[in-house]
Amino acid sequence: LTIHLDELVNSVAEIENWLDFREIKQEADAIGIGQFIDVLIQKNISDLNENQLKNIFHKKLFQLWADKIELENPLLRKFSGQEQEINIARFIENDLKKIKENQLGISKSIALNWIEYASNPFNKEPLQVLNHEINKKKKHKPIRVLIKEIPDLLMTLKPCWMMSPLSVSQLIESGGKIAFDLVIFDEASQIRTEDAICAIYRGSQLILAGDSNQLPPTNFFNYINDDDDYENNNFESVLDECNVFLDSHTLSWHYRSRHEDLIKFSNKYIYDNQLVTFPSPISKSENLGLQFEYIEKGYYEKGSRFNRKEAQRVAEAIVEHYSKYPEFSLGVIAFSEAQQFAIERELAKLIRNNENINQYLDEDKKDHLFVKNLENVQGDERDVIYFSIGYAKDKQGNLSHNFGPLNREGGHRRLNVAITRARNKIKVFSSIYSGEIDLNRTSAQGAILLKKYLAFVENPSLDSSSSEQIQDKLSEVDHLFINQADSFLIEKSIQKALQDKGFETCLLLGASSFKIDVAVKSKDNPEIFALAIETDGIDYLKANTVRDRDRLRPNVLKSLGWKIHQVWARDWIRNQEQELEKILQSINESI
Repeated sequence: LTIHLDELVNSVAEIENWLDFREIKQEADAIGIGQFIDVLIQKNISDLNENQLKNIFHKKLFQLWADKIELENPLLRKFSGQEQEINIARFIENDLKKIKENQLGISKSIALNWIEYASNPFNKEPLQVLNHEINKKKKHKPIRVLIKEIPDLLMTLKPCWMMSPLSVSQLIESGGKIAFDLVIFDEASQIRTEDAICAIYRGSQLILAGDSNQLPPTNFFNYINDDDDYENNNFESVLDECNVFLDSHTLSWHYRSRHEDLIKFSNKYIYDNQLVTFPSPISKSENLGLQFEYIEKGYYEKGSRFNRKEAQRVAEAIVEHYSKYPEFSLGVIAFSEAQQFAIERELAKLIRNNENINQYLDEDKKDHLFVKNLENVQGDERDVIYFSIGYAKDKQGNLSHNFGPLNREGGHRRLNVAITRARNKIKVFSSIYSGEIDLNRTSAQGAILLKKYLAFVENPSLDSSSSEQIQDKLSEVDHLFINQADSFLIEKSIQKALQDKGFETCLLLGASSFKIDVAVKSKDNPEIFALAIETDGIDYLKANTVRDRDRLRPNVLKSLGWKIHQVWARDWIRNQEQELEKILQSINESI
């Protein structure tokens, strides 16, 4: 007892700490975590720091929390990642099977309608008319007359017709028997209302597919001889007009571009970051993304309205492309018709006796080489696009800031069309830098957007920082009452485990709302991602449909070259070592 009293006397200075501890222990007992403190005391873990203690507590807390959730949700308790992947594979098989069955069902329905029609004796005369026309060698009836004579027979044989608005007016008689349940317009932004009326009139339902941020229905280069003579006219499309009173639905997935840099600019400045784009497994490559080439001695000739030096360099680049990468299709877009013709002339000089290049000019071949201007390139796409600005300082060093159609109403649309034509790569040839465009001298939307685009191509670094991307991602799930600090614990845990193994990783890779949870870089080439790790986290949670989540989205990523590895949160929590081994195996297989 004496010894104990002596120890207490010697420890008087620690009494305050002891009283504080007792108070904290009582509070811990009151809220149900006193047992945790008892274990810490028993284990004598005084050498652990605050963060280590916090991590131990969180791990146990989350484990108990997960156990409670599983007890309350029997289906979750029985969850197996392996079984889930079997179910997904079965769904994909059945989904594709159903689509095929629907196609066969439509074919069967058309065939049965034809059998019923042909077996009806009252339809003998139309059949005779058609057979007579088929067996003729010459002097066939005009199509308009034939449609008028045997409309029911033609609709039975071909219930789906593909026609231009002009063909509808020319070939289908007004007030006749030809009528459709559904009329669909593609590229509706380029169709005037007056041209569309004849087709709309012949249908019960209407669907307009188009993009109001692309070209309006104008023939700018058909009636303009000088950039300064153009009068500003308002060309309204049927899409613009119908947007006023018809329901609209946005098709947000973009998967033409095999590298996000190709669409990132338009997504930010034209589509308000509403497009869902998909990152490439290759961050940098000669054949992917954006390139910029400055034409040092290029200048704009006011009289002829083109840039000869730039046209010569573009023609040389075309020849170089086909000598190095003949497997990639190529298209060339010039800002003006004059620059387009200048490039065509320079190219003709270079390939006059070059059969190797001439074969790619054959317009009967798919994805042949084209040289076009801003006004007539909508609807085209190629693996590689060369973009010739053309406009530059004149010989006296003056830049007029007249960028042709970009200075007119809808100029930003024309630029948007041009810079979204490439599947793999865009290379911009320019005799000016972005800094040379003075926005004090022009207020045209197209010119302002051109300055921004040139700055982007010169240095394509409009990405948000990683922390900003994560914060944006977290804001999407505030309504789910998920603590923002812990929303990405699984992804961060996977990232740390791989970093401990010597791998460089990116968390939330992507420039749009869709991001790859953890992207693993190849050790041999840091410009290539060896693996995309997807979890059943926020992106998985907010997918609109099972088809989007489990079939279409993975298909798009695989088409871009990604190898995908799925990690299920429950499996990772239960057996992290085993799941990590599976990831490492997938990385090795990918490499």
